Amino acid sequence: MSTTDTQSLDFDDLEQGKITKISYSEADSIKVLEKLALQKLKEYNPDNHYSPELRYSDKTSNEAAKCIIDYILFNDSQAERVNYRSFIKNNRKTPTYTLGAIAICSNEWIYRIRKREAVYIHSVINRKFVRIEVKIEATGDNNHPKGQTTYQSKIKVAESYYLTVSNFTDFYNWLNDFYLEQSKNS
Repeated sequence: MSTTDTQSLDFDDLEQGKITKISYSEADSIKVLEKLALQKLKEYNPDNHYSPELRYSDKTSNEAAKCIIDYILFNDSQAERVNYRSFIKNNRKTPTYTLGAIAICSNEWIYRIRKREAVYIHSVINRKFVRIEVKIEATGDNNHPKGQTTYQSKIKVAESYYLTVSNFTDFYNWLNDFYLEQSKNS
């Protein structure tokens, strides 16, 4: 910053040619996911000789959820994303006044799930229920309300798994440990 009282940047102190943006390096787990996706695509459509370049990322919650769901589905398990909102209720009213009809519009979300602390992804892996919550610290999704901890304890009492991940690599490591634990128990 400049030594004066202004809030403007002092560009004289910046070095020329210095990279100020941190570049995102792709994790090995995402590379494994991309290879698996390409393999599944080739199995599904063997006649296609032009394979597309599949790109996955876990920078945001939505992208990380897509990575997790696709990886679970590619490994012959079941996963689905949970949507809190069911539909929009249209509260349109058209009262008739002396000058004519005027439409008063307002929309309202009607929630299908009453518990707002429901998790992001529901899945079944090796006949075990796994609830996955994706919270990325970089996007500010890392708040944990009180209702979420009670929901988490109820899931654990039911002998299911509740997992909070901050990126795809966390889930990938947990899933490898889970498969290893399941193979030891059988």
